[in-house]
Amino acid sequence: MMHLREQPKPAKHVTFDPTGSFVTVSCSDGIVYLYSLSTEEPELIRKIDGVIRRLETDDEATSRAVWHPDGRAFAAATGTRDIVVVSKDDGERQRSFSGGHNGDITALAWSPNGAMLASAGADGKIVLWETKTQQAIARLVKLVQVKLQCTHSGQIRLSKCAQSCVASNRQYALFYQFRRRTLYISRFHSRGARPSAREDSSASPFHP
Repeated sequence: MMHLREQPKPAKHVTFDPTGSFVTVSCSDGIVYLYSLSTEEPELIRKIDGVIRRLETDDEATSRAVWHPDGRAFAAATGTRDIVVVSKDDGERQRSFSGGHNGDITALAWSPNGAMLASAGADGKIVLWETKTQQAIARLVKLVQVKLQCTHSGQIRLSKCAQSCVASNRQYALFYQFRRRTLYISRFHSRGARPSAREDSSASPFHP
């Protein structure tokens, strides 16, 4: 059993990088604590301040550090309702995704290859971002209407039921579960395939 002892305030989220060599702790004091697990006892290697906001552990908004699939950086929601990508190596901001939400961000998820980032908010929107350009390429407004920002192969289709909604084009599918506020993003493996979040092993879950 390992103990993470350096953070003085309650932890809201704990996330491991894809290799399991690092762990981030997002605390209620608005600081992300980055630990290395390469030694017998976890070693605090960096405190990252000024990215996440101060939140109570039961707040709906998220402050979770969501690791990029390559493990070199993580995404996190800021107090200004933007999303920033922070480098693991130096704690500096690498990218910023802005203007997607009018309410608190409640969930984030990367596509399996890191080319897309999805965000869900208390404003009822799910936004799909292109990582390379930091531009929103699709918006699901109030989980009912779909508004395209740029041309993508295929059409984005939205279905809604009492417990979840699904939006998809020929490349990606988004799954959002209302009760658990859980967001998945997955990539189709073959033409015509329509995987579900439970069936697709490449789905990337995010639990706020």
